[in-house]
Amino acid sequence: MASPSRGGTGAAGHPAAAFHDGPEEVHPEALGGAGGRYLAGNTIGGPAGRLLPSFVTDLAGWRWGLAAAALAAALLTVAFWPCCSRCPRPFSAHAHL
Repeated sequence: MASPSRGGTGAAGHPAAAFHDGPEEVHPEALGGAGGRYLAGNTIGGPAGRLLPSFVTDLAGWRWGLAAAALAAALLTVAFWPCCSRCPRPFSAHAHL
């Protein structure tokens, strides 16, 4: 979904694309909750992924800012990994035909 944009307007369609593809990946009864979590994660992760490195870059340089972003991503991956093991397998509409 790469499209040229100015001012981030191209990214505005990303949640809509996720909701469009959602019924193929998530059970229809859980679609609202999955979409809400997706949007909430983008709302928190987007600014955090820019603010943390920018503060560290101002203090210590771009290499440390990049390291801080990578470390935060690794720590959050480890923290949320147990949640993924409890998730049900993706729903496939084609499997029930």
